[in-house]
Amino acid sequence: MTFMIMPDRARCDELGIPELAHIPSLWSAKWKLLDEAVDYLIARGMGRWAAGLGARSEHSRAKRPAETSMKSYGRDLENFFTYCERFHLDWRKVRYDQLLETYQLSMQTGSYSSERRPLSASTINRRMLTVGDFLTFAAHYDLRDRFEVAQDGVPSHLLGRLQAKAGKRSRITSRRVGRVRENPDDLQLPTRREIENWLDGILAQHSGDHAVTNYLMCRTIIETGLRAEELLMLHAGQIPNPHDYRQVKPDAFTVDVEICYGTKGGRRIGDPDKSGNKRKISISRDFLFLLNDYRYRERERAIRTFKLKNTGLPSPKQLFISPESGAHYSYNRLHEIWTLRRAKNRAELIPFPGWSPHLGRHAWACYELLERLHAELAQIADDYRIVNVDDHMPSFSLIDTMGRDLIDQFIRPTMGHVSSETTERYLRWLQGQVGRNIHTRNWSAFLDGDAK
Repeated sequence: MTFMIMPDRARCDELGIPELAHIPSLWSAKWKLLDEAVDYLIARGMGRWAAGLGARSEHSRAKRPAETSMKSYGRDLENFFTYCERFHLDWRKVRYDQLLETYQLSMQTGSYSSERRPLSASTINRRMLTVGDFLTFAAHYDLRDRFEVAQDGVPSHLLGRLQAKAGKRSRITSRRVGRVRENPDDLQLPTRREIENWLDGILAQHSGDHAVTNYLMCRTIIETGLRAEELLMLHAGQIPNPHDYRQVKPDAFTVDVEICYGTKGGRRIGDPDKSGNKRKISISRDFLFLLNDYRYRERERAIRTFKLKNTGLPSPKQLFISPESGAHYSYNRLHEIWTLRRAKNRAELIPFPGWSPHLGRHAWACYELLERLHAELAQIADDYRIVNVDDHMPSFSLIDTMGRDLIDQFIRPTMGHVSSETTERYLRWLQGQVGRNIHTRNWSAFLDGDAK
């Protein structure tokens, strides 16, 4: 077994090495430091080594990864070194083709998984990217035999899409051989009835302030498409007061809210607020009233609890805090709430195994995409005087073109990022939904509060 440990930030400050506080270390089962892996993580964390670019000058302006990214790299290597130990794979000698036939294959088949289930394509590709980069680093510094990740060219039609999306010539001209493709059909989303049932179950699991807080946390992701960390870091002061016409216009149906805490990109190492790149999300006026009521009722009671238990400490800034302690939530606690882990009738309430906050974000994106597409198709039907719009099935090419445009105009700016693989999954899901306009109307009614 290999173990990853994050350093204590206060201790790093005492030792005069605060710049290393975001860099994990790896230890063997006998508590021997894995020097080569730690050297790699330090080089990545200090910007002296960049994935795909290799060694960088100490004076270069290479971007230093955030603490979250460094934890991810550490976990990937923790998993890889554990695999090497368990299956007697010598990382100093293994070739790339052997890596595909052993480590990657075991993740694809699920043989190297606690639940004996294949891992997602994104997880496999991320781990292989980290491991390949580490082995390249080790070879560069003569810590192992020569190593090279096999690459092939990106097809011209994909290069065109990348360049069109970026508005400039893409630097991505090749990709890893053996990269696992995500199957667009793998995107599984709950129905409106399943989401209602799930949210009702969250309300029923607790009483009083706990029930309201848990319900609103989960529904906020469904309503806005926030990442889990963005939800947990959302400040109470960022939520406009819908009763104040200076903040929310009386005739506004939705309100744009700027977020930056917990967002990806642009973070400063050691920033407790995890302030990243700014972007805007849209919140419906009706849902703002629910959040505002929570802020001045349940949250205020939690703040009073926090002050009683933590005399002299500043009150938490986060919107969602525990009624029991007044402290902000961890991701693990959010995941427990989301998956109804403690519910006796969990199997009846959870939409399907694997339902997670990240899939909730996909649910927002897809249903928002479907609603906007329906509005566009209705306008086209009106322009061309198509009488029976519910029975009219537009061509796949039209859906594909309109879907890509809507993703670029609305979904990607709100979510902060949508990869080409995710775009294809959304479009495949969308193709299967168009023509079922009842889904859109029911979803709109649910979000508007017209349906239970």
